[in-house]
Amino acid sequence: MTKSEYIRKHAIELDKLHKKMKKCSARYQDPNTSRNQVQKLNAEMNWLGMQIGQTEERIAFALGYLLPEDCQKTWEPSGWHTYPGIQGELEKVKFEQ
Repeated sequence: MTKSEYIRKHAIELDKLHKKMKKCSARYQDPNTSRNQVQKLNAEMNWLGMQIGQTEERIAFALGYLLPEDCQKTWEPSGWHTYPGIQGELEKVKFEQ
């Protein structure tokens, strides 16, 4: 995969994630949303925030603004969950010429 293909792929994904976040945010702010729905939306928005951050790191890496070792080491989308960063993933990425 070339650099431009990699960037394009993740830019499209980033756009989809932002659209999902916008929809969740609108539902979250709706006064007719029940308390249980708000809790589920909050969890979904935290998860989406993590995915958005990771996708932004992938794009920054491909553009040369970020080295794999400079990536966030862990992601904590909630107070109970911790996920490893994407450093290992980025170290394996090799771009075609």
